Amino acid sequence: MKQRIIKFRAWDRANNTMTMPFNLEDIRDEEHQANYENFDYIMQYTGLKDKNGKEIYEGDIMMGFFLKEPMEVYYDNKLCAFQLRNKNTLCWRQGLIFIKDEDERKKDLKVIGNIYENKDLLK
Repeated sequence: MKQRIIKFRAWDRANNTMTMPFNLEDIRDEEHQANYENFDYIMQYTGLKDKNGKEIYEGDIMMGFFLKEPMEVYYDNKLCAFQLRNKNTLCWRQGLIFIKDEDERKKDLKVIGNIYENKDLLK
């Protein structure tokens, strides 16, 4: 069984910067806690990578095979799963982001930005 990697990144609105990924141990470490106090938005890693090997996080904007327009990765609390959405569509749940590694659709998914640095991608 493949071990699930739990890590996060954060958007620092005051400095307009995205942090490097960090894990729960980093947050618990008193020496590093001050580094994480001012983050405005914390995003979890989905456990998936795009076709170029880039890690996919909440807040990322995706394009690819079955997506006719850019879609945002978000966590759906009701379904307990990462999903894709676009505010211009009537149906917010366009498809699960959890796609098995061998699924052909995954081979074309690409992170093209995120909702904090590239808002204009989601028209």
